[in-house]
Amino acid sequence: MDTSVDEILKENQDLICKIISEQNTLPYTPDVKKMKDLYSNILKLSAIADKLPDTPNLLFQHYIPLSSSDKARINYYERIQEANAGEYFHFIIEAAQKHKSSPPKKSRAECRWKPEEEEKFRTALQTYGEKDLKSIANYIGTRTKIQVRSHLQKFKLKQASSTPNNN
Repeated sequence: MDTSVDEILKENQDLICKIISEQNTLPYTPDVKKMKDLYSNILKLSAIADKLPDTPNLLFQHYIPLSSSDKARINYYERIQEANAGEYFHFIIEAAQKHKSSPPKKSRAECRWKPEEEEKFRTALQTYGEKDLKSIANYIGTRTKIQVRSHLQKFKLKQASSTPNNN
């Protein structure tokens, strides 16, 4: 029984070292299997300890309080973990803000209406009238209602400037 306890304790020590080393890397992705194995081993050790009649005495005899340097080291690692978590959180926020930013603006050439779009615009304008911009945009298929409204304004200005004045 002692060898299995020693083996479990050694395995736990290895698991704890691996889990701690993973926690010091960013981005931190916990290995759930290692944590489950550690938990399972602790339950095994508890079951073994519960069967032993002198467990409370052994625990009391082998209790070693943490030294002040151990407490300081634990506190130091907790502060490092908090700093790493804060820095990681900052990077996530920064990345999300960059991702949320508006798409890059198109060049003027990319915004110009193609002849096919212009033809569809004129057809839809006659079919739906100038008030139903949404239907015109849907008919064209490649332009939004706002783009259609802007194009309609320019279209009207061109028509007004091309018709001769009857003064």
